Amino acid sequence: MTPRVAISQAPYDRDATEALARAVRQMHRARELGADLIVFPEWSLGLNPPEPMPSRAIRALADAARLLSLGVVTGTLRVLANPQAHTGLAALPATAEQVLVLIGPEGGLAAAEIHA
Repeated sequence: MTPRVAISQAPYDRDATEALARAVRQMHRARELGADLIVFPEWSLGLNPPEPMPSRAIRALADAARLLSLGVVTGTLRVLANPQAHTGLAALPATAEQVLVLIGPEGGLAAAEIHA
């Protein structure tokens, strides 16, 4: 069976609560339409203060993914264990890095560093 993929066009939003609520609503809608995986744009959860991974927002997406049996791909920020390893991207705080987060339909998490 070929998996069905939903692509979100969620705008960037500084309001973390609204960004997360919108993402979860879009996950429900994607599943209603038969999607097996939803892909969110970079920083769709907002450029919020970085947290250790998994962040509260990522845990909330993982809970929704498990409930819906839906895979999720998104980007977010995480706290750097070694701030000297900062990528130098001007938009990011010196103590954070951008990561790609993969959430399986069972709610399992994987994160990969994004190198600019």
